[in-house]
Amino acid sequence: MRQKKDEKEADQINDQLTYSSDIEMYIDMFCEECNPPIQDMTKESQGRWNAALMYAYKHMFSNNQLRSKDIINIPNIPKSNYNLYNYDKLEDILYIYYYLCNKYDKECSAMGFSLLTGVDSQTLLNWRDSAGKLSARGFGISQKLQQYREESLSNKLTSGKGNPVGVLAILNRWYSWNLPGVSREHVTRPTLTAADIREKLSQTGEQFAIDQPEKDG
Repeated sequence: MRQKKDEKEADQINDQLTYSSDIEMYIDMFCEECNPPIQDMTKESQGRWNAALMYAYKHMFSNNQLRSKDIINIPNIPKSNYNLYNYDKLEDILYIYYYLCNKYDKECSAMGFSLLTGVDSQTLLNWRDSAGKLSARGFGISQKLQQYREESLSNKLTSGKGNPVGVLAILNRWYSWNLPGVSREHVTRPTLTAADIREKLSQTGEQFAIDQPEKDG
């Protein structure tokens, strides 16, 4: 029993290493095939990054590689788990995806994960909204995606890259960060004042007006 567990863990590690190197390889190939070739993905748009993820999906996962091929009966459920998503593989790819988003300074999103893996975006929403009733593992993946997205957007805010006002608007809408002048329904973190936000951006030299009244004419 112990030997089988060790073998399974070794296989998972090998899969993770393979996925990591292959995904990066296909992203590099995508960059090389662009006209002109992409020299630095960190300077490219989110849309170009999404295209690279789609390229990797086409070459790696478009043949249902992420679905289970084992027929294992699940207690109290008439069907086996055949052709269901392999959650171990999805979790491995999720960590790799988050690492690459940080490496290339891109937003980590459910849509990006969907483009890379082929897991339908509605499936990810269903996992999230079911609170574990549909799939405890799927719910966990959707929760991590939410956390990773918030962290990646927060990193963009502190780095000063892109449009800080737009990033703050997303954080306020989806994660209850307080942007002055915009209400929020739930308080899940200390309120950020205008001074707090300016302080976050001061290290990068970014300046922008917050909650300033528009002038007529």
